[in-house]
Amino acid sequence: MSAKRRAALAGVALALIVAALWWWRGDERASRPREAAAAREARAEDGDDAARRARIARHRAAVPPRVEARRTLRGIVVDAAGAPVGDAQVVLARPARVARAGADGRFTLTDLPPARVAVEAHDAQRIAGPLPVDLTDGDAEVTLRLYQGHALEVMVVAEDDGRAIEGALVRAQAITMFDGAHLRAAFTDGAGVARLPGLVYVGHELIVSAPGYAVVRRGPGPDQEEPAPHVRALRVALPAAAAALDGRVVDEAGAPVAGAEVEVVPYQEGLVAVDDARRAARLGAADPHLALRSGLGVRTDDDGRFELGVARGTWIVIATADGLAPAVSEPVFAEGGARATLQLVAARGRTARGVVVTSDDRPVAGATVQARWLDGDHVLGDVRADATGEFALRGLPAAPIVLVASSDVARARPVKLDLTAADPAPVIVTLALDGAITGRVTDERGAGIADAIVTFVERRPGAPAVFPGVVVTDAEGRFAVRGLPARTGFHLSAARPQDGGFAQHAVGRVAEAGDEVTLVVPSPGAIVGRVDVTGDPGRLVVRDLQTLTAARVGRDGRFRLDGLPPLTYQLRLGGPRAATVYRDGVEVRPGETTDVGTIAVPAGRAVSGVVVDPAGEPLDEATIRIEVDGRYAVVTRSHRGAFDATVPDGAALVVHASHPRAGRCAPRALAAGAATTRLRLETLPGVTVRGEVRAHGRPLPDARLAVWPAGDRGAEPWAAAVSDDAGRFELAGVPPGAWHVELLVDTDDALMRVLRQLVEIAGATAPPPVVFDASDVPAGTVVVPPSDVPDLPTHGDEGGEHEEP
Repeated sequence: MSAKRRAALAGVALALIVAALWWWRGDERASRPREAAAAREARAEDGDDAARRARIARHRAAVPPRVEARRTLRGIVVDAAGAPVGDAQVVLARPARVARAGADGRFTLTDLPPARVAVEAHDAQRIAGPLPVDLTDGDAEVTLRLYQGHALEVMVVAEDDGRAIEGALVRAQAITMFDGAHLRAAFTDGAGVARLPGLVYVGHELIVSAPGYAVVRRGPGPDQEEPAPHVRALRVALPAAAAALDGRVVDEAGAPVAGAEVEVVPYQEGLVAVDDARRAARLGAADPHLALRSGLGVRTDDDGRFELGVARGTWIVIATADGLAPAVSEPVFAEGGARATLQLVAARGRTARGVVVTSDDRPVAGATVQARWLDGDHVLGDVRADATGEFALRGLPAAPIVLVASSDVARARPVKLDLTAADPAPVIVTLALDGAITGRVTDERGAGIADAIVTFVERRPGAPAVFPGVVVTDAEGRFAVRGLPARTGFHLSAARPQDGGFAQHAVGRVAEAGDEVTLVVPSPGAIVGRVDVTGDPGRLVVRDLQTLTAARVGRDGRFRLDGLPPLTYQLRLGGPRAATVYRDGVEVRPGETTDVGTIAVPAGRAVSGVVVDPAGEPLDEATIRIEVDGRYAVVTRSHRGAFDATVPDGAALVVHASHPRAGRCAPRALAAGAATTRLRLETLPGVTVRGEVRAHGRPLPDARLAVWPAGDRGAEPWAAAVSDDAGRFELAGVPPGAWHVELLVDTDDALMRVLRQLVEIAGATAPPPVVFDASDVPAGTVVVPPSDVPDLPTHGDEGGEHEEP
């Protein structure tokens, strides 16, 4: 009789408990080893009584005193075929170390702490890593394989006159779970160009700054060009600063803090307008704007001074320094060339102390302890336990946090601490989770894939025992995810290393501790086709909008996109003097080539202009929708009011524009023609309808609202909004008339249900606040019938790549 059957016969109550604990499992693979592991976890976390503390103290006292031994990391840099690569740069982010590989590809990094580190390498266009390495127990040797990346050339110009800016600082930071990895920085030369070597193709953030200009922050975007193989180029226009911010970062004694990082983030009223109970439970006394930091601010000089420019708006300035709590300014209003001088005081902050022990209460030397905030979503910092397992995390905010500790083989469940009022008592952190999922990442032929990134995410609902993380496969494609709880499912996904393309080739499945799995990453496919265009087809570029892979059309009109993961794609074709054309629903199967046939690209008609509010101020991030002959729509976004699009020259057009805070413009109809059309689109005068959504006496955040004409609804709402953390919302630019304000309600009956209130607007007077109570939904809801106006296929919406910090 199986273990599961014996448990079921023990009684209905016990069976219900087992079912509740196992509801997330994808199968019924119960086993004695897993039950034993769960029991071991429970015994290990048996409290924090005096007897246990005494036992831990005895074990710590038995650790012989020693001077911390320093470590050496040796290795070799090779190409994808295994041949040594000389002169590559080898980098550790934490602690900061740089070495240059010799002619034989070998390198040595000395004087490293006995800790877990991440190492990477790059040359001009190729990149390796980051590869995690454990130096806790001794020296290590690694192999870093270079894969095809790209060099990035960023031309920085002034937005007002297009003049090249010399001395601008351009930084690119990869979006990765390895802190500080893939950071590149360079200053622009006399031609305004900065060159950043060895970048991954996707997943990085770009921040550009220069004295006298506002900081621009953006992603890679589809506007990159490829002037040479594996060289990407883009142009960044910096607006003149609406205000200059300067100041000084000091500690509580008034001493300057050198090397502090200072950055600005947009002031978000919704982040601070939260009821006191909810704020205290999640934020404590910490400022929620801390969660908006990018980690790429300016650094203070030896006297703690800093200076930066900002665009028009309301900003928060944040300063952070090792061992000190973050300093957060009051809102700063920037306009009209003003200058604001600030002094930011970085206080001592809170300290979380404790000891990391094994399941049998023995100290764990070198364990990593991490502090997380906002229910674990935001990492505040980490530290390494000493030889006796002791740790201290300093400079933490006065807020509820969780501590997460791990070694190379085990992990602790998150430990909750409330630092709001004072430093907490020292805690015992037990590395009780020692389960493992092992496996291999292969291609369809069974060959192992080296350097694949395996991501693991816990499936348990609510607060996880393990936060998401990554491991990297070895040369044979093997991996191990360690420190997992028993009887808990994990989503695993494996991705090939990026090698000369934008695509992420990935596969996923569910597993739990004790499983041995094989993750088969499907082979890439390709898309080929031909372009029918008047004139030279070589001026056209085809790009898929899923992976952003691009290729120039050949002189014979043919094109090919290689290295694509099996997906359904949308293609975009366009170029000078040609309309932008889209092809939807292009399916790529593993290892196969999809031929899309011939795509006609008509001559283009440029439609450009500016979107302004009733006072004539340009509107950033306005949405411009151009309906083409009533057959489809092209959508783009404005950048500081300006927009442009290219559409077929023989089509009648209807141009719409809207902005989330300024409302809508009157539609503009344009007759068919070939001439370039430049428009000035002005939003209609209107008022802002404000309100609040509540449920069961509490604010309801993230509620979806819209305002529709009370008569003919049309195809889309006049304005839409989402409620903030305080349940508040604003629907801007609503002109005089009768309107329905609607709260969209999620129900299980597959009908569109709303709570609706009628609002009458006369002249420039705003109506009283609209208050919704969603406590009893679906009671009181109205079912909205489907629109009689057919939805047009919509393409584009690719212009919103530029973001302010």
